[in-house]
Amino acid sequence: MAAAPTLPWLITTSFVASMASVTPQLLTPYAAQLAGPNGRGKAVGIVMLGLLGGILVSRTVSGTIAAHFGWRVVYVLAAAATALVAIVLIRVLPRVPPTFSGSYRALMGSLTQLLREEPVVRQTSLVAALQFAAFSAFWTTLAFHLHSLDARYGSETAGLFGLVGVAGASGSYAIGKLTDAHEPRRIVFVATLVFIASYGVLAWKGESIGGLIVGVILLDLGLQSAHVSNMARNLGVRNRAMSRANTIYMTIRFAGGAAGSMLGNYAWSEWHWAGVCSVGAACACLSMVLQVVPSGNAMRAVR
Repeated sequence: MAAAPTLPWLITTSFVASMASVTPQLLTPYAAQLAGPNGRGKAVGIVMLGLLGGILVSRTVSGTIAAHFGWRVVYVLAAAATALVAIVLIRVLPRVPPTFSGSYRALMGSLTQLLREEPVVRQTSLVAALQFAAFSAFWTTLAFHLHSLDARYGSETAGLFGLVGVAGASGSYAIGKLTDAHEPRRIVFVATLVFIASYGVLAWKGESIGGLIVGVILLDLGLQSAHVSNMARNLGVRNRAMSRANTIYMTIRFAGGAAGSMLGNYAWSEWHWAGVCSVGAACACLSMVLQVVPSGNAMRAVR
């Protein structure tokens, strides 16, 4: 990506990079399997803290590097860091026996069966998709909004908000422990209320830096708390199919994130910040609707 001479080459290499970016999603069920049922929430919380914390901090680091040294340097450093992490993982991770025996075709076919037979998998996946859509709508358009507030604000300033988001995301470890001790569905519900409240703050005070800071903290706290408990609930459906349940969950979740980015950009082009906040709030509220209806009945229509 750093050496891409044209935009089509950059798009192609971005696609290849995205195909290889599934490692964190493999580590989550792996950690949950090692931790066992009593420590599953805590394990998911630790992995998610590292994952989202890395995502948020990377916004700050990449924005600063790009502003001073150019975007190509960002990809060079990212490639070096990825190679280093790969070496460490190979050396330290223990081996775990597979929980599925059969062909790859049969393995992929079992995903459809799992989605059809487990209403909780369908519910948690759709809730995650809607919440990630709301999250992506905000972060995709934040740089545009900051620039509209002050022309001096750009990608570097937007990246600094990643550090603010870490304050909210850092609650994932505590939420993971709570998930092990209480009903995960209730924690997801409360976290979603925080998530919706964040968009209320962003719509009301989002024209000021202070309002954005408070909104970002609530946004990341709500999303990460809901995500940890929602994922722990999803992974608990079948102990011998954690990776497959997570595959369905994350595929649908990231499809929601992509849709949220697209809707956020469209809302910004048509209605600016009010439109972005409306899209985010609508997605967050829809995720709440899915939660208040019993999963066994509400998700039949999704089949």
